[in-house]
Formats: sequence, structure tokens, C-alpha cells
Amino acid sequence: MIETIHLSGVATYAPAAQSLRNLKEVNYFYGANGSGKTTISRVIADPAHSDHRGCSLVWKAARLIDTLVYNRDFVEENFGGEDIKGVFTVGKRSVEALQEIARLKIEVAELETKIANLRATLKGTNPEVESGKCGELAELRKKLQAKCWQQKVKHEGQLTGALEGYRSDKSKFVSKVLDTRSTPPAHGFVAATIEDMWERAKTIYGPSKAGEALIPLPSSERLLALESSSSLAKVVVGKRDVDVAALIEKLGNSDWVKQGQPYLAESAGACPFCQQQLPLNLEGSLSKYFDEAFLTDTAAIAALESNYQREARSWIVAVSVPMDAKHPRVDVEKLRALRDAVSARIDANLLLIATKRREPSRPIALQGLAEVTEAALEPLSTANAAIKAHNATVANLSAEKARLTAQVWRHIVDVELKADLDEHLGKETGLQRAIDSLNEQISRLEREGKAFEAQMKALEKDATSVQPTVDEINRLLASYGFSSFSIERDGSHNRYRLRRADGSSARKTLSEGERTFITFLYFYFLAQGSASETGTQSDRVVVLDDPVSSLDSDVLFIVSSLIHNLIESIKNGQGSVKQLFLLTHNVHFHKEVSFDTKRGTVSLANETFWVVRKVGGRSLVEFHNGNPVSSSYEMLWAELRRQGPPSPSIQNTLRRILETYFRILGGWDLNKIWLKFEPTDQPICKSLFSWVNAGSHGALDDLHLALDESSIQRYLAVFKEVFRVSEHLPHYNMMMRETMQVLEESPAALQAAPTPIKR
Repeated sequence: MIETIHLSGVATYAPAAQSLRNLKEVNYFYGANGSGKTTISRVIADPAHSDHRGCSLVWKAARLIDTLVYNRDFVEENFGGEDIKGVFTVGKRSVEALQEIARLKIEVAELETKIANLRATLKGTNPEVESGKCGELAELRKKLQAKCWQQKVKHEGQLTGALEGYRSDKSKFVSKVLDTRSTPPAHGFVAATIEDMWERAKTIYGPSKAGEALIPLPSSERLLALESSSSLAKVVVGKRDVDVAALIEKLGNSDWVKQGQPYLAESAGACPFCQQQLPLNLEGSLSKYFDEAFLTDTAAIAALESNYQREARSWIVAVSVPMDAKHPRVDVEKLRALRDAVSARIDANLLLIATKRREPSRPIALQGLAEVTEAALEPLSTANAAIKAHNATVANLSAEKARLTAQVWRHIVDVELKADLDEHLGKETGLQRAIDSLNEQISRLEREGKAFEAQMKALEKDATSVQPTVDEINRLLASYGFSSFSIERDGSHNRYRLRRADGSSARKTLSEGERTFITFLYFYFLAQGSASETGTQSDRVVVLDDPVSSLDSDVLFIVSSLIHNLIESIKNGQGSVKQLFLLTHNVHFHKEVSFDTKRGTVSLANETFWVVRKVGGRSLVEFHNGNPVSSSYEMLWAELRRQGPPSPSIQNTLRRILETYFRILGGWDLNKIWLKFEPTDQPICKSLFSWVNAGSHGALDDLHLALDESSIQRYLAVFKEVFRVSEHLPHYNMMMRETMQVLEESPAALQAAPTPIKR
């Protein structure tokens, strides 16, 4: 059975979806011609049609059954040619076959109940809401999806490159996570720390992919060689066989004497220290004492000092270049501290060398630079190692990108989501086992059901015939006075032909009423039989779209009676028709076919009522709690009471009310009602009658009317005034469901009524 019909973007239905929910066994639809009823029947007949992309049907327990639709498409398809498909029914004498078919149908029904219960456990009872075990599984996956997406957001910045292709789709992301989890790492795979991956990602996924130059490392080899110079430890003194040598060595003041020697030339023969007269040979003795060897040694010390200063300065400058340039791969602050330590030690050594130069006889030992210079080069060596790794990566970027991407996903799966995945997969395994078990049970029961259906088809094939339908249709035609034609079997073929009494074909000479009645009778029996040897007992949904559009009143009651029988069998759960949709524009037919003494003001439990309208060129389907069709006259007033924009047929509605109430029921002459108005208001009444007649009878190319809201409201006020001046205002109030009141004077709206329309 169909529980819901979704209508969207088909024919005159708007793209915004309309849903006809909670449909029952019997569903009545009332609507004017062109309102959109046939579209509903076509959607039921073929919801998968290309024109019905926005439409769909929701079946009870997701069980689809056959649909059989009576509309103009059916008539054209089945009565467009000379012969007609035969209708197979089970003969009355096939009692044993009917009993066995009935028993098998009970078996199939029990299986379907079991299947429905299993499907309810599997997917829930509401097909529009995912529930049951499948719903639990879906909810479990949603939770995992949310947790996985948190990792995507977490790594969106630094590791975005590894997530390319999965950043905009949550379901794809979680699928990648599960695939990675189920796939073992490639041979030789090595995991990496998150910090290492961040650093490599700068090169692999970053904007720059060029190689980098290594930082030159300054050599301290020559500086260290100067440290061990023999000149520093050598005691440099004068010549020992000079007469002043003994005294200088005894006093140990050769450095002091050497420093004072230059002053002798300027002392005018006096001692530059004690001002005593110098011996005549003192200056010569000192010159002999500080001989060539002494001068060579002191020159070597001076050269050592100069070289040490130059090499030290060169080393410091070389170390400072990457630091001053703030090289991105160098730990600048660490390098600065280590360089300053080396610089301090160099300065101390230079002080020692300066002392040695002033006092050549003093041996000195410099502080070693090997350890501190090596330590100072460590930040540069680390930076160079990173540069080498970067350059190696750039040289083999494709492979490195694949390696890093694999490491990122394995880190997400094996480290960050491990606990969540373990928990999820444990629960998912249990749910999947339950789902597989339910599906297996459903498949087994469906196989059993198909076996029963095969047995029923075999029984039907032996027991069915097209002749009983011929006999029954002809009996009904004769009993209702259609004696000028009949339906007959085409020889031994399972086809029918329409024949006149003289044997000629009646297909092209049928009146519209005859054609409509015979096509309905044919459909009526087809709905309870089958167009093939099998399927006469299969469940089905039947749709009747305006089956009495052109019949006279007598046949209207005949058709209504036949449909009543069908409705009763549906409500009592008998026969193969399980659901009926009846769509009509005929008020009298609707009242007749929907009549039920058990119904009060609200619908029965197994029926629904709907009204199809067209407003602003768009079809709308409205649900009603009870039968909305009481009488044609009541329907006209209901159209006036309806909320929302006035219907395009408002003029015709007003005219029919006035004619029905005043002329037909009251015997009034409508042309004289205007005499009841005050002389000043008589043109306004005439204007109303001109307006409604123009709108309901005039040809569109003869008269142009602007049906704006304000004009309609003014004429509605005049319409009410007609009832007031004729002393029938209580009837107006009753029909409009308004509080009883009598107007003492004409409404202000009358004063604003437009000039009468001339025809």
C-alpha cells in the first residue's frame, strides 16, 4: 500500500515539494478539470518516468505491489486499436483451485508479515527515517566521522598537503581512514614523529621547492696551529758573553733593559733611569747583548701576535655571517652565545701574546680554542644537515611526498585514532553480523514466498480464462440498456472485439457515453483479474481518474454502485485490490461514491479526503479531516470562504450562487434585483451582474479585465449588499459562517465601486 506521495516540479506542481502523507486504503480526491488530478494518477502509474524526477512513492513496509490506473492514457492504450486485450479471471467452477490459491495467499501473507517484522528490526518502520539496526550502524558511523573530522581540522594547517582530496567530504575522509586501517604498511615503511613530519612538510607541501646552499663552516686549523707556536714558550734573552750579561741575568731584568734601551740615544750620556754618568761602552755592550738572534725571536713573537689577530677576526666574521643574516635554519641565539664564548677566549689569548711581546723572556701558554670553536660550529652543522635533507627531498620530491603522506595517514590512524577505531570496529562488527543475519532471513523467506507465488501462478494458469469476463460485461451491458453493441472473444485468441448487433465493428461508432462506460467496465474487471493467465490473485493498487466525466445520471449511479462494491471489498480486506485512489471533478459522483452511513463529520479510519486546487497557476493538494463535498451549492460558498488569494473563477462562482439562490430556488428575476437598491446605488448592482457575467461567459479576446485584489473586494461587498437589500442577509451570514447581523446602511465599499462594465 502507498503511504506517501511526494509531488515536485511536475506539470503544474511547483518545485517546492508537496507530500500527501498517511494515505489509507480508500482515498478520495476532488478537484476541477485542469487542477492537477491526472498528474497524480500518472505519478502513481509510473513514478520513475523522466517527467517525474522530483516525485516519489513511499510504500508500506517498503513492499511494492502492482498499480493499475484508469485515466485517458489507459483508454488510449487499450482502446486505440480494433482488438482489446483479454481479461483473465478464475472461473466459478474452479473451486478447488480457488481454495488452494486462497491457502497459498495466506501462507504468502504470513511470510510477508514475518519479512515486514524483520525489515522493521533491520531498518525501522518509517522509511523516511533511518532507524533499526541499519540506523544504529549509520549513527555509529556518524560518530566515527565526527571524530575523524576533528583530526582533519587539527592538521588542516601544517599537514594540509597530505589530506588533499579528502578535505571537503567527511564520508570520503572516514573511508580513507578505514582503508588505511585495513591496509598494512608498505614494506620498509618507517613511522615518523609529528614534529619531523611538520618540518618536512614545509619543503614537501610548502610553496618553495628549490635547493638551498650550504652554510660555509670556517676553519680554525691555522688559529689552533698558532696556539702551539714555540715562540710562546721560548725564553728570549741577549748574548751571554757580553760584559753586562752577568748583571742582567743576575737581576733577571733583560725585558726591562730592552725596553729602556731606546732612551739611551736621547739621554746625553746620562743614565735614563738614575741620571748617573754612563760608562763609555754601555750602549755598545747593550747592542751586543741584544744581538741578531734576540731581534729575530722578538720579531717572531710580534708576527705571531699579528697573525693570531687576523685569523681570529676572520673566524669570528665567518661565524657571524649566517647569524647576522638570521638564517632560517640556524639557531641564532645559540650560535651567538657560542661565538661570544670563543671571542672571549681569543681576547684573553691576545692579552697573553701582547705580554709575551713586551716580555720576551717570559714563557706563556695560550687557552685552547679547539673545544669552543668546535662547539660554536655545531648550530651551523645542524643547519647544514637540515639543508642537505631538504635538498635530497627536493631532488626526489615525488617519492618524498608519497612517503610523508603515508606517514601522516598512518600517524592519524595508528596513533591519534587508534582507540576510537578499535571501539568503533568492535561495535560495527556486532551490528554488521546482526544485519547480515536479518538480510539472510529475509532472503530465505522471500525465496519461500516466490515458491508459493509460482504455485499460485501454475494453479491460475490452469483455472483462468478470458470468457467469464466477456459473459459478465455483456450481462451488465444488457441489464443497463446498452443493447446496441456487445463485447465478444476474437475466436480462439485471448482478445476482445466490440461488435454491433449486425456483426460490424462498433469501435468507431460508439457514442462518448458508451465508450466511457465500456472502458470503465473493462477496467473494473481487469482490476479484479489480469491481462495474462497469471496474476489474477496478486495484490494491487487501483486508481480511478474521472471515470464518469461524460456519463448521464443513470450510468453515474451504475458506476457508483460498482465502485461501492470495490470499496467495500477493500475495507473488508477481501479481493486482490488493496488500495483505491478515486479522483473526480463531478460533485454529484463524488457525493454518491463516497457515501457511507457509518461516517460522521470526520473521515473513517480507512479513508482520506483531499481537494486539488490551482492557485496562481500552481496545483495545491489540501487534506481534509472529513468529506469536503456536501453539495454543489455548498461547494460554491466554500470557495468564497476559503482563505488565501481569490480563485481565478471567482466571477463564475458569484454568478452561480446568485442564479441558484435567487432565480432557481427563489424564482427571482435577477434583472430586477437592482430595483431593490437606492437609486444612487442601482448602477453599482448592475455593475456587479455585468462583471460576473463578463467573467464567466465572455470570451477572453472580447473583454479585458484586470482582476486586481481591490476590485474583487469591492464586488464582494456589492455581492453581500444584494442579500441585504433582498432581505436574505441571514442566509448570506449562515453560508459565510459569519455572526448574524443586519447592515443599517450600504457599506463604504459600495461608494468606491467601479463604473459598470459595458459589453
